[in-house]
Amino acid sequence: FERAFAAYVEAPHCCGVANGLDALHLALRACGVGAGDEVLVPSNTYIATWLAVSQVGAVPVPVEPDPATCNLDPRRIAAAVTPRTRAVMPVHLYGQPCAMDAILAAARAHGLRVIEDAAQCHGARWRGRRPRR
Repeated sequence: FERAFAAYVEAPHCCGVANGLDALHLALRACGVGAGDEVLVPSNTYIATWLAVSQVGAVPVPVEPDPATCNLDPRRIAAAVTPRTRAVMPVHLYGQPCAMDAILAAARAHGLRVIEDAAQCHGARWRGRRPRR
């Protein structure tokens, strides 16, 4: 399954886990997010996104969605960043990828890691590629 899914999402590797919460938890740990850090998350996502941030001791900071897409609004990232912000976690909702060009630009401008939650858009494409979880 892992090899087949890696090929499907065009990733070099895939590690199967029990659920999306576990996947996000591992991604946050791999990025070094921990106690006292802040992670920007969509205000309208499934609770697992927020729980994963809490599991590593970090604080989820809600960012309102873009009314046109219901995905995280990249124009609101800068206002949510504080000196403790370490990452932004866009969640690709309803089968549509987030505005990743703008999210990546905002993350670069503030030195943030980007951890994508693509659990709700398998098969969707952004710039010709499938988002990876």
